[in-house]
Amino acid sequence: MISAAVKKRATFTRRGFLKGVMAGVPLLAYRQYPGFLYVGQSEEEKVPFGYGPDAIKLRSNENPLGPSPLALKGMELGIQQGHRYTMVSPLVNKLTSYHKLQPRMLLLGCGSTEILKITPRAFLKDGGELVTALQTFKSIGREAERLGAKVRWVPLREDYRHHLSDMLKAVNENTRVVNIVNPNNPTGTALSYEEIRGFVANLPSQVVVLIDEAYRHFIEKEHPRSGIDLVLEGANVIVTRTFSKAYGLAGMRLGYGVAKAEIIDKLRPHSMGGLGINQAVYGAAMLCLDDQEHVARYVKLCAEGRDYYYREFDSLGLKHIRSVTPFLMVDVRQDSEQIVKKLAKKKIYIRKGKDWQMPTFLRISMGTMAENRACLSALKEILGQ
Repeated sequence: MISAAVKKRATFTRRGFLKGVMAGVPLLAYRQYPGFLYVGQSEEEKVPFGYGPDAIKLRSNENPLGPSPLALKGMELGIQQGHRYTMVSPLVNKLTSYHKLQPRMLLLGCGSTEILKITPRAFLKDGGELVTALQTFKSIGREAERLGAKVRWVPLREDYRHHLSDMLKAVNENTRVVNIVNPNNPTGTALSYEEIRGFVANLPSQVVVLIDEAYRHFIEKEHPRSGIDLVLEGANVIVTRTFSKAYGLAGMRLGYGVAKAEIIDKLRPHSMGGLGINQAVYGAAMLCLDDQEHVARYVKLCAEGRDYYYREFDSLGLKHIRSVTPFLMVDVRQDSEQIVKKLAKKKIYIRKGKDWQMPTFLRISMGTMAENRACLSALKEILGQ
């Protein structure tokens, strides 16, 4: 638990934090104009980042509310220890206590991306294959291909959910890893615990299932049981979680993997370990875990944003995918890449569906309601509606 004194000290603004902790460093300018980091890049290279005080960035599924006040306080405390290497064991203990795990069952990463990338290195040697959805977050698939492993890409079902029966058919004697993103990115659809459990039960013993639960916070009420329950049951499962989304720490880089100790032992030699965790994000994570109200506000904001877009898209006659996440997809019935470019000229940045073999779809992250309205207004103008 966090003491009342710490909570009281945490009631400061982000601007005050930036001025107080980094006095003498032009961080306020960095917050407003971080594009200076990209000096030397062409205008075309700068466009996807959407930096600038008037930009609306709805392309990376980031929390528009930012870190919670407690997380900011944790960053301040962490920066004060920036001359020391991070001792991560208290955070590991806090997370394993939170999930009712043994410490050997959890591995921290520089974002959950680190766990996604080291999994192929640990399990796809000597001809091992990966099975994954085609329209999903592709980090693990691309890493597997980079390593020379065979990847079997399985299209989603017509309802844009993982096609578990087809994925099972793609498994063979060489399969070593199956990847499931739940809820799925980019479609925002979710599988139930029972569906995944049944799928895992039918796999050969040499297969490890990686369940990417980056957006787990958005389905906890509807789906109280998660992949971590499968780990606790002894299944050959790796579950990844991140602080980038619901906790608003995307730029700070912290995530973790959960699995049986023997699986974690295979991953650990490929990881950066504690050296990949900086003091600022360590401090933020230690405190923000106790601020679930901040997470709840973001989940509520995203639900309001989705409902707003659903109503507007229905009125425009545009097909959209019902999502449970902080993003959704809409079919604009034309090359969505051109729509993305036109929106970028208005300093509104979203994603084209071509990135997931869905060329007429857009993926829009939920922002503040003002940002959502601005995006929808610009989209209507471009579509001529």
